[in-house]
Amino acid sequence: MSNRNELDRRNFLKSLLLGTGTVFATPFDIYLSNVLLHYLQRGNALAAGDVQAFADKKFIHFSMFGGATRWNWDLPLTPNDGDTTGMANQMLITKMTTNSGQITGGSYATTKIGNFNMPYMWSGMMPTPTGNVPMALLAQNMLTMRGIDLQVDGHDSNRYRQTVPTSGTSLLGIVAEQGTTPIPATAFFAGGNFYFSSKGVSLVDGSGGSPLSTFMNPFSGGSSLTSVSNSSVESALDRVMNIMSASSTGKHKYMPNTYTQRKNAKDLMKKDFGNLQGTYDTLKAKYQNLILRSFTDSSCFLEGVEDRELRSQPGDPRHGFYTSAGRRIYIPGDLRNIADSSTNVHLLAESMAVAEYMITQGFTSSVSLATSEFTNMMTSGGYFEDNNAAAGSRDHFSMDSHGTGAYAGLLMQTKGYRAYSACLYELITKLKEVPTSYGNLFNQTAIAVTSDFNRAPRNDGFGTEHGYAGSSYTIYSGAIPELTVVGNVTDSKDYYCGNWHAAPVDELGGRRALIGNVASTFATVLDLKSPTPNDASFVMKVNGQVKSATKGPKNVA
Repeated sequence: MSNRNELDRRNFLKSLLLGTGTVFATPFDIYLSNVLLHYLQRGNALAAGDVQAFADKKFIHFSMFGGATRWNWDLPLTPNDGDTTGMANQMLITKMTTNSGQITGGSYATTKIGNFNMPYMWSGMMPTPTGNVPMALLAQNMLTMRGIDLQVDGHDSNRYRQTVPTSGTSLLGIVAEQGTTPIPATAFFAGGNFYFSSKGVSLVDGSGGSPLSTFMNPFSGGSSLTSVSNSSVESALDRVMNIMSASSTGKHKYMPNTYTQRKNAKDLMKKDFGNLQGTYDTLKAKYQNLILRSFTDSSCFLEGVEDRELRSQPGDPRHGFYTSAGRRIYIPGDLRNIADSSTNVHLLAESMAVAEYMITQGFTSSVSLATSEFTNMMTSGGYFEDNNAAAGSRDHFSMDSHGTGAYAGLLMQTKGYRAYSACLYELITKLKEVPTSYGNLFNQTAIAVTSDFNRAPRNDGFGTEHGYAGSSYTIYSGAIPELTVVGNVTDSKDYYCGNWHAAPVDELGGRRALIGNVASTFATVLDLKSPTPNDASFVMKVNGQVKSATKGPKNVA
């Protein structure tokens, strides 16, 4: 089914459903009519054996609050053979070195994926619902942009600018404006922080309670949509379908007019809406299990990081980690004990459940999500750097890692980013299972992972500072056929920090990359108009596939 036919059919159905304001006078009626467009098409596809079609592009944005350290995950420092970091210090490690069971230091180790050297953790395994797979599989459709100069410091301001590069509109808004879904844009614990539409297209925030039910509440006049068996919803459903049947000639090529098609549509809607809370709980539990196994399943543990005892050395700041309260804490004994079955990534499972449901079911085009710290770290017997004992047995590992040492940081970021990777891989797998006129839903989707900024590693191995002058931005999409790394960096010494700053890129006009270049790159991936047309894209499209438009990535002396 072509995109044109899909749009024609939707427009025809909308003209029938929304043609008279006297019939659809309430917000619920308008919402229900749009939802039925989706289900009638699915019902028609099931009856006719056609491929299910989604007409628009999709955007899923994950923001890691706090400014996450990313050099051991999606920020390759030495992507080309022969590159050196030029900034070696005790913080920049991806693998431990030990002697007789004792940590003696660390190294910046890499693994080859495609044409690039990626951080060492990509050589490991990650869990799936049915087993383990190589992490390298996630990199197959990955574009990472490094060396982005955000120009100004600040957590909130730079978190906002990752998707709102100008005052005109946001990337989430651009996708919502071209959408054909019942709810153009949704957010879960991210809200309006990342969303702005120049055309007045609104966003629905599902934060709090059951997010799937919350997304529907603005359209229901205050009544719950957790069950469509109640008389008001059932009556409205029948009324809309009867109006559609009466308005149809019975012969129109776009109108699902058989009993089977209508019954399929109604059954699908009742199935999907019959237990929103149960659906959400099931999806959340699936992702929560992937997170749990990422932290505790020894079959996934990375050699040289998690496969040997990491005996904490009293008073060595490299073994300490920064808590959410902004204090460095030390844990006695084997440092690996800080992560157990209670350890979690705040809001990650919830966000992934929302993204999978709302996108794969065709209810929204644009989703804004947020995650933050690693929660419930085991700290029993721990003490703070002022030698005061920790008050409780649990604390949180902060993304804002000013006081997190090299060893604790490597251990927890390896586990935490394995959790992110496993969840992303499962979400992508589900997107690939939805057939569309683009082949599958992942081919028309961009998943962006951002943080406030990168981190600048301290030379002494005792922590990090804000690295806003050399940030990064990662996109996953089926339109990206292979691992692609772009962006130039140069070594820079900021007081006591080694740092990678943005370096000039010839194809970007001979200047450093800015957030506008990221926005244009994103727009190129999804074939949308850039909100920053004067800033060149890192990539181009060739026969529908993303290719690098620069000669990088380069490490500039």
